[in-house]
Amino acid sequence: MLGRDVVERRIGELLGGEPCGGRALLVEGPIGVGRTTTLRLIADRAVERGYAVLSATGSRAERSVPLGVARQMVGPRSPDPVTGVPRAPDDRVLQFESVTADLLGRVGDHAGPLMFVLDDLQLADPESLELLLYLLRRVPPRSVVLVAAVQTPQSAAADSAAFLAEVSRTLRLDRLRLDRLSPDEVREHLAARLGGERVEELAHEAVALSGGSPLLLDALVEDLVHGAASGSERYARAVVAGVHRGGPVVTEVAAALAVLAETSAAADPSTGEVAQVAGVTREAAEAALVTLAEAGLPTGPGYPVTAARDAVLDRIGPARRADMHLAAAQVAREAGRPVSVVVEHLLAAGDRCRADVPWAVDALVEAADRAVLDQEPEHAARCLQVAWHHCPAGRESTPRGPARRRAVAGPAARVAAPARGGAPAGGGRPRRGGGGAAAGVARPDGGGRRAALRPRTGR
Repeated sequence: MLGRDVVERRIGELLGGEPCGGRALLVEGPIGVGRTTTLRLIADRAVERGYAVLSATGSRAERSVPLGVARQMVGPRSPDPVTGVPRAPDDRVLQFESVTADLLGRVGDHAGPLMFVLDDLQLADPESLELLLYLLRRVPPRSVVLVAAVQTPQSAAADSAAFLAEVSRTLRLDRLRLDRLSPDEVREHLAARLGGERVEELAHEAVALSGGSPLLLDALVEDLVHGAASGSERYARAVVAGVHRGGPVVTEVAAALAVLAETSAAADPSTGEVAQVAGVTREAAEAALVTLAEAGLPTGPGYPVTAARDAVLDRIGPARRADMHLAAAQVAREAGRPVSVVVEHLLAAGDRCRADVPWAVDALVEAADRAVLDQEPEHAARCLQVAWHHCPAGRESTPRGPARRRAVAGPAARVAAPARGGAPAGGGRPRRGGGGAAAGVARPDGGGRRAALRPRTGR
């Protein structure tokens, strides 16, 4: 909580003096700024002052589970004496009544003030929010404090917005905004952890990589404390954790940014291009980019740390990653970017091919011809190998199939010719790049199956 004087003051106002209730505090802020830490601090202080604290956390995975949050506050159910399994009524009305009775029982067992603590309010199930409102209307307001945290900048779900509106009718509702650390606060944190002599050496990089996010800054410092390069293992894990907390759409958009950053000439993509690669709407991509930026997570065309980029990509799996590269290749082609960028994405997609992209074959064949001239036969062979995957196999009736396979087989022969010491098709001087690496590139066999286009090793 370094540098959070305002937080300490607001906690003091909430719990200062004699224990009193009738108040609610909403802690707001982006991913990784310490909302959960703040709630835990408030809960610990409340226990010290004699409050009974009932805590729960909303979850994206359990938002569809009725009364899931409320059951966290109740605690484990007593097992059935016969089966040994915790008892729970099947009927939803009976479930509501049962959990309500359990909560009222816990409240009634404590003579002092009561505090409800609810983290990730935006992910709480609607039934639990309804039950909490039911309780707030039946417990004397001055004996109750409600503290909740919500992630921003995403708009609150309709259920949580309605919940807050109802709470404000019963309790005095205040808001506490948590933001990322300022550059001076980052320096203060570095000095406290690493010593003042290293602050100026590390401050600029720490501010740039963390964006002031306590989540990322702590990971950077841990890397340095353990002798790792800044922005390595722990930082990469923190980036992935932050992206995951943003939800599925944020994860897809972050992965799309990472895919677009994998090329050697990564350009600044537009929101529409990011949306196309991520497979989401433009509006969803725009909201996800704002969420990433507010959290200090990478949003530019190039990830500042390769380990973080690779860790984000590892979250989506090889097949999805290849599909994103195919989409990125199409985006690069439509945007008029160099053919080399298109080809890099196509090669990264590997054999995850599409038969409806004839331009992919053209780009790969052109890249293979250029690679031969530049004496890079292995690259030429790889381009032709991937180009062959984009040709429909075993379907001679396909109108474009035979023509496209001939378009690949011709250059394949030209790549192989210099390796055999022969002249290129059509006569003239042999092309440059006569290494043996491309000699394994072959034309399709007579049965119409895909031929092996494997470059030989050991150039």
